[in-house]
Amino acid sequence: MLNGKFKPDSDLKQKFRRTYYLDTPNFRLQSKNFFLRVREDKESNKYDITLKCRHSDRYISASYDLSSSMKKSTIKFEEDIIAPHVSKFSISVNFEEYQEPEINNLEKLKTIFPGLHTQDLGDGILEKVNKFEAKEISVKLGKISYNNNNKDGEDDDDEIKTFLNLWYSPKNKGKPVIVEFTYDYAAIKKKEEGKEQNKGKKKEKILIEEFPFSLVRNTYQFYNSLQK
Repeated sequence: MLNGKFKPDSDLKQKFRRTYYLDTPNFRLQSKNFFLRVREDKESNKYDITLKCRHSDRYISASYDLSSSMKKSTIKFEEDIIAPHVSKFSISVNFEEYQEPEINNLEKLKTIFPGLHTQDLGDGILEKVNKFEAKEISVKLGKISYNNNNKDGEDDDDEIKTFLNLWYSPKNKGKPVIVEFTYDYAAIKKKEEGKEQNKGKKKEKILIEEFPFSLVRNTYQFYNSLQK
């Protein structure tokens, strides 16, 4: 496998979820490259609420203000790859609740994510997109490891974690409507890049991760081989 070795997960445990998206009837969030997802974990009964912004430009995507008024929220920056290896960069923030969230309109959403006030979203109700809920099964498959050294002789973080997500329609559970193969690997460090703007004492900075080149190259080749 391109000089890599696959290590299957010792416990292929299935996670069962109920997943849906929220938007206005005229898709105002999507028109501004925002996606609002609600995912219920059937085992823990927790609800994971995620707001994601996707853009083809890495720096523009990283510059969006998705700070949340929720105390325990997590911000993530990632690259979404669409076949045939077209990159879209995403910044997302998520938080968890023990009951299904009542985010019924854009004003409520803006109280949770104040940075949306600058996005010209207007007002409007929020409802399930296409009235669709997916029955989702997620499985952690295992890891792909490479034995690579960089030019300085230092070991790279050489593991890729792989997952498989299956989306089923509640009306037809025999065949998935979406099959998603995902993988991720760790950044070697984080650094602050981009233009700083002085606004009194406040400075705006963009957080961008760096990744081991050998791992990025091997993953690119692996992904392309899957497309064939």
